[in-house]
Amino acid sequence: LIPGEVFNKKIVDYLKFSREFNRQCPGFETDIHGLVEEVDANGQVHYFADCVKA
Repeated sequence: LIPGEVFNKKIVDYLKFSREFNRQCPGFETDIHGLVEEVDANGQVHYFADCVKA
């Protein structure tokens, strides 16, 4: 996110769909610009959105 961009319901729903798709279809994961995937010490995958501070 950059200053002026907004997360609305449509974007959040898409990100949730993509997260679930990646979980259910290993090997067919999609790369979403701005979405950061991190794997914790337990192997659990977490997603974050990078934000630029104004």
